[in-house]
Parts: sequence; structure tokens; C-alpha cells
Amino acid sequence: MRSENGPGFGVGGVKARCQAGPWRRRGLAASWLLAANLYCFPAAANEILSDGPVSAGLFTFIENTLPWPDIGRGQPVDQRQAEMTAFFEGTPATGSVAPLFRRDRRKYDIWFNPLPLKNVFFAGYDVSGTDHFTSIGIKRALGSTLDVPGFRFLASLGIKIAARDATTGDRMTRLHAVRASLGREFHVGNTSITAYAGTSVVMNPDGAVLAGSRRSRFGPMTMLDLWHNWPDGTFYSRYSSAFVMADQTSRSLYIRVRHGFGLEGQPWRIGPEVSFSSGATLRSKGIRVQDGWNRKRLGLHVSEIPLGDARLSVSCGNEWRERGKFALYAQAGVYFRY
Repeated sequence: MRSENGPGFGVGGVKARCQAGPWRRRGLAASWLLAANLYCFPAAANEILSDGPVSAGLFTFIENTLPWPDIGRGQPVDQRQAEMTAFFEGTPATGSVAPLFRRDRRKYDIWFNPLPLKNVFFAGYDVSGTDHFTSIGIKRALGSTLDVPGFRFLASLGIKIAARDATTGDRMTRLHAVRASLGREFHVGNTSITAYAGTSVVMNPDGAVLAGSRRSRFGPMTMLDLWHNWPDGTFYSRYSSAFVMADQTSRSLYIRVRHGFGLEGQPWRIGPEVSFSSGATLRSKGIRVQDGWNRKRLGLHVSEIPLGDARLSVSCGNEWRERGKFALYAQAGVYFRY
């Protein structure tokens, strides 16, 4: 018999509507969930749409029409910072793609923008004859980043390994010097100039302390750091650098000049280096606390060697000492920016 409510609205129609309602609601919820996932994860959308039975025209329409977010595709970086970073690292001034789950993810903030580089950690080891010396330190950009001019803070400490005591003649490992300074970095064309002024604390040998000398002595010190990038030429000349330090505490002067040639397609640089170092013999209360020295070096260095996130440099050559003596020397240093 025909229902008064018309076809589909009798007892059988009501039952069918009640059974289909949950399926419609569940299907609608699933569709919204799928759309939300595809919107938040465009990489997944790419895989689903490219593997499913969707024509190329429809896929192109969806990809170009919907406002997909740029998560995982890299965000534009500040052009000035990118150019300065490329200038000092010798790389093309192009933005990088922000990784999502790799180890390099820590270089980006929550919005996948590259974090500004403000610090440099460095360490070195020096061997010359029977003299061994190691040092560590940190440089920090104050109120700016490392890629732009501004103020810098520099702190370092040096350790003499198996050094000969000026009083007893014994050899022991001890802290040698602690230095802290403030500086200002300037950029003039392709040249970076950083001038520092600060304080140096030099520890006296244990033998001198036991004989009545003070534990340490301190005084002012200054440093000058220069770096110049040359345009690529026949030999892919890359940079020249110079470092000068004058320390009143130890009455010493240190100068080092390097030139690095870059090879095509290689990140590391190779070239000559020359340095000069001298210091006076010092006494405190009639007790000798420092032996004088006068040394000249000429050698070859290989620098900017990639070592993960760090950069390694090694050098070796000949050292001429006072009274006509000479010895071989070797240096190794590493630094990384963060």
C-alpha cells in the first residue's frame, strides 16, 4: 500500500534514512579530515594526487589554485644577510631549503627561517719542536649578527702542555693566559676589519710562585684582524688575511699573514703563510717569570676544510728561532659558527 507521505517516506523510507545518516556524516567528516591533512601537508597531497586516478590537468589546477602553505619548501631569507654570508663563506647568495626532520633542522626556527649566526667557537693546537700549546675561545656578535658590521666580544684561554718552568727547569702542563676584549668590525668594500682592545692575564710559572712571585700578572692588549676577498681569477684567488696582537703583559708581539687560493669546485683553500712572534724576558722581584723569544715562520696552510658543521685548517713549515736555531712546526685549528 502506498504511504500517505509519498514514496520513500513510509516506514521503509524512515528506516533507510536512519541507516544512511551516520554513513553520510562519517563520510563528510572523513572528507573534511582528508582535506585538512592535504592542506597542512602539501607533500602528502602531491603523493596522493600524483599516484591516484587524477588527470594532470586537475592536479595542476588544484596545485596552483589552493593556497598551499610553504612548510618544508624553505622561506625567503633577508637578502642582505644572505649576501654577507655568501661573501664571507665564498658561496653563492642563494637561500637554502629548510629541512623538516634532518639534523640540520636545528639551524631554523619554528617558522623554518634560518637562525641568525651570532657566535663562533674556535680551538687550536700548535706544535713547535718540544713546545706544545693549545687554545680555545669564543667570539660573539653584540647587537647584530656575524654577517654585518658591529661590536664583537672575544674571549680565549691558552694552555701550555709540558712547558719548561723558567725557575726549576721542570716540565708541566699549566694554564698560560686568559684574554678578553671588545672590538668593532667594519666592512670596507671586500675587506673586513676588526679592531679589539682588552685585558690579558698571564700566569707565572709555579716555580716562580714558590720563590715568592705573584701568581699572575695582567695588562692591556690590542688585536687587529683583517680579511679581504679577492675576485676569482686565473688561479681562483680567494682571500688574504692578517692578524696582529700586541700584549703589554708579556711584552710580546705576534703577526701572521695568510693567502688562500681556492680551487674550482672545492670549498677548501691552500696557500702560503708567514708569521713573526717575539717576547721579552721578564722578572718579578728578581725572579725570572718568562723566557724571551724571537721566532719567524714560513709554511703552507690548507684551510676551510668542511668537517660537518665546522671548518678545519692545518698548516706546517719551518720556524727560525733565536741564536740561529730552527725547528719544524705544525698547527691545526677548527671553528664553527652558530
